[in-house]
Amino acid sequence: MNRNVLLLTFIVLIIASSCKKEKTGVMTTNVDQSEEDVNDDEYISTPIEFEEYMQNAVENADQEAMGIRQDMDSFTREETDLSEMSAEGGILNKYFSKDGDIRMIEAVYYGETGKTTETFFIKDGLPILMERQKDNYDSPESRNIISSDKLLFYFEEGNLLEVFDGNGNITQIENMTYAGENIISDYEKFMNSDEDELY
Repeated sequence: MNRNVLLLTFIVLIIASSCKKEKTGVMTTNVDQSEEDVNDDEYISTPIEFEEYMQNAVENADQEAMGIRQDMDSFTREETDLSEMSAEGGILNKYFSKDGDIRMIEAVYYGETGKTTETFFIKDGLPILMERQKDNYDSPESRNIISSDKLLFYFEEGNLLEVFDGNGNITQIENMTYAGENIISDYEKFMNSDEDELY
């Protein structure tokens, strides 16, 4: 091999070893944690790792939500009126486990053309999945449901990760951060407020 080539290779290796490895993706850390406290190993460094991370988060949320649904018969339901939050009224249901933990919240909003149901599945005091279903009526009088639209919002540590439609396809929404903050705001209001404080 040419001596100049060897020298150039050596210089490239020296430069590469002295540079910090750039990592892209998302951090799996608490939002309150400072950047200085984050360990490099907590970064998702490749597109493949990112895809696996998102897939695992969605699968874990689905499994947890399935378990919550299966335990529904053992839950205690607390109902609150939401008449001031929708044109045609509404209902808020909180479902408590035997331990007194809120495991699911269901907010139903009635309208002239249909109703919207938002169901929060909860683990360790935080939503992991919010299911929003819009049922469309054929007419305001009959209120027969003729079609339904569903969106699934997946969360981790209070952050919106991904949105899917009812067919399991990833859905792009205009502002993920804003949408996630609004959902968390409603969730916290439902969790911590009694009927008088909801309005």
